[in-house]
Amino acid sequence: MLQGRQFRSCQSYLRQRGNVLEMATGNPQSQTVEECCESLKDIERKQQQCGCEAIKHAMRQMQGGQSEEVYRKARMLPRTCGLRSQQCQFNVIFV
Repeated sequence: MLQGRQFRSCQSYLRQRGNVLEMATGNPQSQTVEECCESLKDIERKQQQCGCEAIKHAMRQMQGGQSEEVYRKARMLPRTCGLRSQQCQFNVIFV
């Protein structure tokens, strides 16, 4: 169901530097996280799919390697957006 969907706002949010709380409250970049949240909530509403799957899909579409910060933000994104699942789990090993 997620095939062909682009999550550019989520990818932009995950690439941005900064504290998760700063991103979600009053920061000029908060528009990006708001757009990301809307697309994730849309997935949950219309397609009855977990927002975590959409986040994983967005991360697979990102170019280049993901840092520990990107994964930390991705795990917390459902809570930031108020999704049904409050935290995403990723199987990642950093060396």
